[in-house]
Parts: sequence; C-alpha cells; structure tokens
Amino acid sequence: MNERRLSKLRENAANPAFASAMEALRREAEAAKAIRYEIGPRERGQWAHYYYCPKDGAALVFEWELPTRHRCPECGEVYAGEPYDSCWTTIAHNRIGRAAFHASLLNAVRPDPGLAAAAKGFLLAYSAYYAGYEIHGDIPYNGPGKLFAQTLDEAHWIQDVAAAYAFLRGEWSDEEEERVRRGLLEPCARFLVAHKEKQIHNHAVLITSAISALGLLLGDEGVRTAGMDGEFGLRDQVRRGIFSDGLWYEGNIQYHAYALHALTAFALVAEGTHWDLWTDPSLKAMFDYPLDWVQPDGTMPSFNDAGPNDSIGKYASLYEVAYGVYGDGIYGSFLNAAYGLPSVRRDSANALLFGRELGAAEENGPDALLEACCRPVVRPESGLSKLAGREGWQVTVKHSKYGGEHDHLDRLGLSVCLGSVPLFVDPGTTAYGVPAHYGWFKHTFSHNTATLNGADQPPRDGRLVRFEETDWGAWIETAVDWRGDDYAVRDRIYPPPEPASWDDRAYFGASFRRIALLADGWLIDLFRADTPEPRDIALACHFSGEEAPSAGEEWAETDETPFAAADPRWLRGTRKLASGAGGTFVCRMRDGSLLRQLSWCSEPSDVYTARTPDNPPTRERTTWVRRAPGSRGALFVQAYAATRESDCGYAPAMPTLEVSNVSDGTWKIALRTASAPTAFLLDWRKETGASIEKIDYGVDNEGGERR
Repeated sequence: MNERRLSKLRENAANPAFASAMEALRREAEAAKAIRYEIGPRERGQWAHYYYCPKDGAALVFEWELPTRHRCPECGEVYAGEPYDSCWTTIAHNRIGRAAFHASLLNAVRPDPGLAAAAKGFLLAYSAYYAGYEIHGDIPYNGPGKLFAQTLDEAHWIQDVAAAYAFLRGEWSDEEEERVRRGLLEPCARFLVAHKEKQIHNHAVLITSAISALGLLLGDEGVRTAGMDGEFGLRDQVRRGIFSDGLWYEGNIQYHAYALHALTAFALVAEGTHWDLWTDPSLKAMFDYPLDWVQPDGTMPSFNDAGPNDSIGKYASLYEVAYGVYGDGIYGSFLNAAYGLPSVRRDSANALLFGRELGAAEENGPDALLEACCRPVVRPESGLSKLAGREGWQVTVKHSKYGGEHDHLDRLGLSVCLGSVPLFVDPGTTAYGVPAHYGWFKHTFSHNTATLNGADQPPRDGRLVRFEETDWGAWIETAVDWRGDDYAVRDRIYPPPEPASWDDRAYFGASFRRIALLADGWLIDLFRADTPEPRDIALACHFSGEEAPSAGEEWAETDETPFAAADPRWLRGTRKLASGAGGTFVCRMRDGSLLRQLSWCSEPSDVYTARTPDNPPTRERTTWVRRAPGSRGALFVQAYAATRESDCGYAPAMPTLEVSNVSDGTWKIALRTASAPTAFLLDWRKETGASIEKIDYGVDNEGGERR
C-alpha cells in the first residue's frame, strides 16, 4: 500500500473533521472482533438476489444468530431452507470480508493486537479451506464461484480480503504470510483468471480489477498481465466500455458507479506504481458524468437495471476519492450537498483515505452542483439528454445506445419530474430474483415510450437529431429506427440469448421520432412512428400517481390488453375509454398536485388505463396507453401541465388541445386556455430534423386571421 496514502489515512484519523468516519471505523472494527462464525471446509454461498421476499420484493433480514430463519420486514413472512440458507452464507462471508478490511484499516491507523489478530484470523481460516471449495453456481449469465455462487461475488469479496492483507503488512510472520498467499490469494487469482468474462461488462471490470490487484500484491507478472492486458483485460474495459463523454456503456448511473468503484479499488492498490490509474482521463470523465444528472431532491434518475430513489448520499464515498485525487471544487460541492441530506454522514473509509476538509458550502461553490442539475444536458454520445425548464421541469429523453443484458429495450423513453416530484419516470428495476424484474420492468411496455404489436423493441441505438433553445422555449428531437440490426457495442458484448424477448419482425423497417418541447409552462410531447406495413402502434405513459376524475370521460372495464406480449397479471383493473378518442386525463401526484394530460392521435385509436407495478412493486402506478391498431404510421401529441388545486374539484375551464394538418408533414398544435392560449407550427418533413415556430393562436391553417 502506497506510503503517501497511509500517511493521509493517519493524518485524517487525527483530524476532528473526520471524527464521524473514525467513529464508524471503530464501530465496524469492534463488530469484526465480535463475529463468531466458524469458517469451515464446506462453505457454499448462493446468489444474494434470491434473499428477497417473492411477495413484495423486500430484502430479507440477515441475523448472525438465525442462519436458517429469514424474515421479511414488510409482510413478516419467515422463509427457511434453500435458496435462503445459502444466501445467508453469501451475506455472512461478504460481511466477514468487510470486517477484515475494517479491522486491518483501523490497525493501520493505530496498531491494536486484538484487531490484527481478528483480521489475520479470518484470512488464515480461509487459507486453510479455500482451495478445496467446490466450484458451483447456476446464476443466469454469470460465471461460477467457489465460496460464492458467481465469479462476480468472488471478486467483490477478494478485493476486501486482499486490501486487508495489504494493510496488515508487517503483522504477518513469514509462515503466516506464506499460508495466506498459497492457500487463499493464489488459488483465488487462478480461479478468477480461469473464469473472467470475455466481454466488456461491469462484471468484467470488477473481476479484472481484482485479478490485477492480486497480481500486484503477489508480485506475479502472469496474474497481473491476465488481469490488465489483452482483449477484455482491465485496460480494454476502460478503453471500450467508457463513452467519450464519460458514461459507462450500460447506460445508468448505478452501473456506471459500480464500474467506477472497481476501478478506484484497483487504483488504490496500484497507486504510485507503473500501473497508476489516476492520470487516465477516462477515470476523471467518469467522476464528472453523473454531476449533470443530480435531481433537485438529491436523487439520481433510474434507467435500465438501476434501482429507484438513488440518493447522492450513496455516492459520497466515491466523491471523497474524486475530491481527494483531483481537487475540483464541484466535487466538494457534491460532498457538501450529500452530507447535507438527512441521515447521510461523512463516515466512509474513503473519507479517511482520501478526504480533504470541506469548508463552508459557500467556499466550495454551492451553486456549482445546483447549476449543473438545473441546466439542459445534451449527450449525443451516451444518449441521455435533458431539458430543464424555469418552472422546475426536468425532462430526460433516452436516445441511448443499446446497453447489453442490463438494457430495458426502451429507446426514446421519457422521464419527467417537476422539481422533486416524479410525474412519469423510468422505474429502473427491483432485485433480480423478484418476479417483477423479468416479468415487468425488463420490457418496453413498462416504460414511457412506444411499442409495435405490443412487443419489446429489438436492440438498436437511438440518436440525437436536434436540440434548440429559443427565447420562447427549448426542445429536443431524438430518433431510432430498425432499418438494420447493428448497434455500437455489438463487437464487444455477448448478451445471452435467453432474455431476447424482442420481436424483430414487428419492428423491421420501422422508425420512431420524438420531440419534447418546453414552452409557456407546458411540456408538449410529439411522438411519430412510421412502419412499412400496418402494425399496432401503442404509446404508453406510466404516471407516479392515481387517476383523478375527468369530466366527460366514460370508461368501461375490459379484458383486452394494450400489449400483446405482456403477462396480464401485471395489469390490474384495465379499462378502455368508451368514447374512443379521449382527450383529457388527470392524475393526482403523491404530493397532492394535479397533472393534466391532453392527448391527440392522427389515426383512429383506443385509450386504456390500468394499475401496474411501481418500484418497489408494493406500490402501483397509473398506466395510460393510446393504441392505434393496424396503422402504417401515427403522430401522437400530448400536452402536460401541472398545478396545485384544492381537493374539492378542478378548475371548470379545462384547457383543450387542437391539432390540425396544415400540409403533408406540417401540423399546427394549439393549446386553448382561459388565460394564455398558445400555438406552434411543426414542420416534420426533413430527416435532418424538425422545425418548430411559435405562432399567434388566432392564425388559421392558411395563415389568415381567424374570425
């Protein structure tokens, strides 16, 4: 371990600014000494994603004293037997690995024979049995494990164990060190090398980081080369897995951070050597990318296989590294914002290893992060772009590249918040072992985008067509087509065939275009689908609230489903609008505000609503779908306005949406309101991009004044 980093650790340990981190480290280290689990010859872990209640998706409660009883904290159900008992084993060993790390870290700060003995005891016990553990595991799309059920978990655990070994330098006798190297580190390195993934993937980043770190610690050039060099080695993961704008290709902040955690863990071990990573510009770009995506309430958006309500507090440990290594003021601003959230404390090990003192928020530029989250973002390379309106709108369009097995097949998906209130957003997903993950969240129809014939979109890259800011508003146009079957990362990933739920024939030759426009307090959503032959075209919107009564709309229960590929069990209380066209829909959001949707379609269409899973699945969303059956193309127009009103009813003068065809490919879109009617002229004839003009509401289709 680099002496400069150890000096920083000891310096911060004596600094009152890091008292919370030292308190947490002492607490974790004392807990390590209290672990009484006896590591034996037949340890066999299972996938921790199975350690969830299948009824409500809640993580089961781990208790050291109850290895065969596993309680759900939500419904109280107690589970026993497999896979839960072996999941408990996995969690136990993960905790032992972390315990060894914390005990050795505190011992490096202030030598303590009890702490050193506890950490050494864990590693020596593993070294007695590890080589003999049976290779096992049948986790979908993952390599096997020895102590655990997948290669990824083995790599996670050995990173903590290897760091503990390094921090215990000087505590080992020659005989003890030889036992740990021969009985634990070397056999684990051989196992990981034999099972490293042959693709660009977040798993592979972690696995090659662990192999590379073991190679450096063991002084084994063969192991180090297997980890760092060649196709799919760590250097190749960095070179081909990170887009030029800094986003990890799998397309969401959580997996981006997952890969970044692995890279920083290796960078800590490699610091000061020939393989030092801190000077690689890709690493800094990865720290910079998420800053634009912090939302006003301090959460990160959820895309693809990300979880919900991801607070910036979760990433504070990473930004301790960023601020410590690079010193950029916006990283300090991020940390001040994160530690300003309730229950988020500056108590990570990274704060001790890398932390700089944080002055008053004003000194670190408190507005830097706020400005970043309140300005538009245009990312043509990674394919996430955002409009930010003066009224608090945050509108994100997903025109991203296909992200492999963690993708949700939802090109041109829309996520919309108003301030800190989610209106209709990407739900991300739940734990992989929960039925709703593969049953609902992994499909196109659970997102705010369009389907053809009710099926999932095949893999394809979206693209940014145009971004415009004017004195009256801003808009972004995106597109995707299935006139071919190529995508940017095709030569570097090998997604398994089993989850290929998409329908190539339904989408062949089709194209989508989408415009999100913010103007005059409205969000106007324009979605155009073109198909070479008649297909069912359905646009879905999943509201984070409950349907509220709308005057003049009559609904009837139906057994029909707007999505042919969807399992009906995920849509509850499905209704169909009796009048067919349906122009107004109102939802009450969770903060009590009302979201009004005005909608129109160029083709004969049906409107459906249903209750569908939110994330977590114990909650529900209100799903709205407009479907144009048997159409060769359709233009959908939605206009959204959010207001706060009393519970006694709605304003009697509801706004109306009027759409008229001026000429082929040119449309007038008018919003009639009591106070401020507004209208726009959309010219969508060019492949190079649409043009939009704000026009006088009273101008008719021929340009004359309406009388």
